[in-house]
Formats: sequence, C-alpha cells, structure tokens
Amino acid sequence: MQASSHCQPQTSDNITPRINEDIDINDFRHLKGRLFQMISDAEVEIQTLRFSQPPVLQVPPTLPTDTIEVLSEFRLLAYYFFKERVFPRIEALEQERQRLAATYNALFPIHRLSEEALTKIFLFATLESVDARGSWLQCHWPFKSVILSHVCQIWRNLAVTCPQLWSTVHLSYPQLSVVHLSRRMDSPITVIWEGASQGREHKQHSLLLQILSQDVDRIRHFVSQCHVPLLETVMGWAHPHKPDASALETLVVDNPGEGHREFLRQGFPSLRHLDINRFHLSWSYLPLSATLTHLEIRSEGGRNRAKASTFLKSLVSLWNLQSLHLSENLPDLSLLPDNTPPFLLPSLRFLSLMDSVGYIADFLSLVRTYVVADAHVYCIGKDEDEGRQPLTTLARLTDKIFASTRNGRAIRKNPIP
Repeated sequence: MQASSHCQPQTSDNITPRINEDIDINDFRHLKGRLFQMISDAEVEIQTLRFSQPPVLQVPPTLPTDTIEVLSEFRLLAYYFFKERVFPRIEALEQERQRLAATYNALFPIHRLSEEALTKIFLFATLESVDARGSWLQCHWPFKSVILSHVCQIWRNLAVTCPQLWSTVHLSYPQLSVVHLSRRMDSPITVIWEGASQGREHKQHSLLLQILSQDVDRIRHFVSQCHVPLLETVMGWAHPHKPDASALETLVVDNPGEGHREFLRQGFPSLRHLDINRFHLSWSYLPLSATLTHLEIRSEGGRNRAKASTFLKSLVSLWNLQSLHLSENLPDLSLLPDNTPPFLLPSLRFLSLMDSVGYIADFLSLVRTYVVADAHVYCIGKDEDEGRQPLTTLARLTDKIFASTRNGRAIRKNPIP
C-alpha cells in the first residue's frame, strides 16, 4: 500500500524522523510502520475536523423575534470563529500528511533492498548534510543524524546511479567495510583512509593492515588524506606477503615517509593518476610510467628538487600525460648543457606550475606541446631572482610556447605574498 503525495517533501524536525548511523533493518521497518500509522492518524483527524460542526445553540421558538435574530447572528459568528480555528489545523494536517506520504513513498521501494545495501546507504548518508556542498567523495564530515527524506530522495538515486558507492571501502566505518570486503571477494575497490578515528583506532588499523596485506590486488583507487604508516609495516614483511598493486589506477598519498620507498618503487603497471602531497623523497622513487595521465606533486620550500637529468628522463617517457601539476619541485635546468634539446609532452592539456620565476622560465624554455587548453603559472618569491630571468622573460616564453592554445590560459605574473 502506497500513500499518495502531490508535493515535494519538506524537512521538519517535528514530523520527519531522524536516524543515526547505528540503524539496522529492524529499526528501518519500525520507522516505515510508524510513518504509515502517522499518515493514517492524520487522515482520520482531517476527516473528523472537516465534517465537525460547532456546538448547536438551541433557540426556543417562543423567544421574541429580536432575541432569535441576535442568537442566530451569534450562532453564525460562532460558526465562523470555529472554522477560523479549525481550517488552519486542517491545512497543517494536510501538509503534514503530504510530507509523511512523500517520505513513506520514498521508503517503499528502498525497503526491498538488502540489509547490506540499506545499511550502506544510511552510513554514507551521515557523511552529507542537507546544506553540505559537494559530492559525497569530497565531503567526509561525520554527522550524527540525517533527515530520512533526504536519505531516500538523494541517496537512493545515488545508490542506483553511482557505482563508486558500492565499491568504496571507507575506513571510517570498519564494520561495514569488513562486510563489504567479505561479500565482494573479486570486485575492484576504492580505499579511502583519513586516519584513525578516536575510539576506533584498533579496528581501523587492523582493517587497513588486512587490505594492504591481502586485498591490495583488488585496489583500483587508493586515496589517503593523511600519512599511512602501515605501508612501512607491510613492506617489512617477507616477500610472499608483499603487496601486488597491479590493478592500482589512482594513488593519492600525503606526506610519504622513508618507509614508503619500497612501496613506491615496486611500480604500478596500471597507474593513471598519481597525486602526492608534501613529497620529500627522491624523485627517483616516483612510480612514473607511460600509463600516467595525471601527475600532481607538491613539495614545500623547494627542498626536494630533482636532478635535472633525472627529471627530464622521467618526463620524456610520459607520452600519455594530460595533466601536470608541480609545486616547488622543479629542477635547476639552467645547469644542463646549452645544446640540450627540448622535450615533448604530446598529450598535455592542463599545466599548473608554482615556483620561483627562474625555475619556471627554464622549464618553459625546454617543454614543447601541441595544444594546451589551460596553463596556470604561479610565481612565488621576488619578481627577479639573482642570476635568473625576470617575469617579462617568463611571460614571453609562455606566449611563445603556448601560442597554439585554443581556450586561453591563466597566467599569474605577480608573486604570491
């Protein structure tokens, strides 16, 4: 049985029930039954009020005519006063019934999903609030509760149209991740690690250790928003236990330490997206290969610059690279011989550089590409570095190299304070 509704559900704290992240299938069924009972109660009250009449004032016919007229007018006034009190209540009940009906109708089809599916929808829904901006993969803020109608309207559609939801192991929810890993034995997964949460450190570390030691061959995307010390532990084991990340396509790592060297050096034959923040290791440890289409390396303070020869050798092999973002790690290419030929990045479409003027100018003087759709140059430090070219030379090089740009470019010529 489905209740009908002709309007979109509106959020209301006193009407729309809320659920926390610990909801199970029995709670869900209870809420569904409670909603139906609330709809039935509202409909009964609406019908009762709609056909109700004000108290009847009996007027004896023996009274004088003037008195009868006065009492009749009073009875009519009482009727209008009664309706003024009743009609708003009927209207409020109608709106409440419509909101409840819309929520119930949203629950009705989702109720047929499995217990695992329902649990996962509700748990992921706690990562998003009604007013939060951005997609679920961009917002990982743990909210204690979520409006039920919001879950049904938004996340039920997401569950159908977004396969990433069902292939993502979010380590903030270790119990759900364990169930997901056990029921999806062969499917590729996306792992999101945000660090250990208070009170869940043991479970999260155990699960991460299990994934890195037993399920690495299933990881398609690994997104780490903080340091991953367990990589060092896994790489210290015997050879049969070392991970084989041959299926890895996306690797996002923050602040890799010394223990990450072996992990990065093993190579990832399918890697397409590499994003490393606060990179302080040698450039030679980067898993650069011809499969890469996106490369983003950010360092701090210019203390981790690669050797010019190592840098050029690695970039020359990136034939499929479409997006390149480098921050404070360009090498000193001015040390190369004067007859060094330029290198070509034939597939490059997006370029972003943040460094001092001289390093950027030397890089642009050697790089060649066919068509760059968007180029961003951010100069830090002074306008002119000692022994290097000024900003005017940088602008001239940019105009010359990217003269074939079709969609324009954004160049910041002023230093960042």
